[in-house]
Amino acid sequence: ANQSMSRLLEARLAWGRLLLQTQGLANMARVYLWPVAPQATLLLARHLALLGWMLKARVRGEEEADPTVNRQVLSTLLSSLDLEWVLQQPRATNALLARIRQITSTILLQSTTTTTTTSISSTQLPQMQTASMLWLFEEKIQVLEQVLGTCNRLVTSPIPPTYSRHLSRVLSIWLLAFPLSLLAKTTTLTTTSLTALVARLMGTVLATSVAAYVLVGIDEVGMEIENAFRILPLQQMAASAQGMVAQQFLCVKTTDNDDEQKWNANEMPTVPLP
Repeated sequence: ANQSMSRLLEARLAWGRLLLQTQGLANMARVYLWPVAPQATLLLARHLALLGWMLKARVRGEEEADPTVNRQVLSTLLSSLDLEWVLQQPRATNALLARIRQITSTILLQSTTTTTTTSISSTQLPQMQTASMLWLFEEKIQVLEQVLGTCNRLVTSPIPPTYSRHLSRVLSIWLLAFPLSLLAKTTTLTTTSLTALVARLMGTVLATSVAAYVLVGIDEVGMEIENAFRILPLQQMAASAQGMVAQQFLCVKTTDNDDEQKWNANEMPTVPLP
């Protein structure tokens, strides 16, 4: 049970880091990359929004159960060219991160003119230390890679079934021997009354029932949480990660009539300068 709980905690922390780094990376892309190359930044955002969904499909075995699940999800945000490239890679999650890294480095390292290989038109980054910016983006991408590695380790290294079966056998033997041990301790060589004997038997039954309820419950909980990704709300977490990315590029502005209208991300209010 302790080992299962530690795996559950590690899985939850990994997904927490995924949400945090996804939000941070999307915010950095919106602030630093959008003014330089809007279309390329939106392409980056699309890949980033899909990362949580692809990781969910990976850790829950959905891509093995239904080979078309990745195509169905990826086709909602990616072009046919990007879609086919991601599907050809061994793992969609690693492919998405590789594409995010490529887009980031291309935007930051490109010249002021449109290149023939990237088809990205942008202007020079004003007063930006390219190396420093690359390091900041790379730091967050590396954290996301660590999250993928942690989740992959938990999936590929489950608790051995032999360990769980042996623990169940030991627990069964202990529960069978426990009432005998209680009766042996309470039995004396002197003659006891029928009332005392019944009381001892009832106490033994009660103690055995309580011990069995507690210990069997712990064993059942341990087996239930062996596969941590089955009980975590990954559907909601993946949707939350996608929403965090979308929130950075789709703002909501309230008018005087309290009517909400969507406005383009490049219409963000300017920063007042002295």
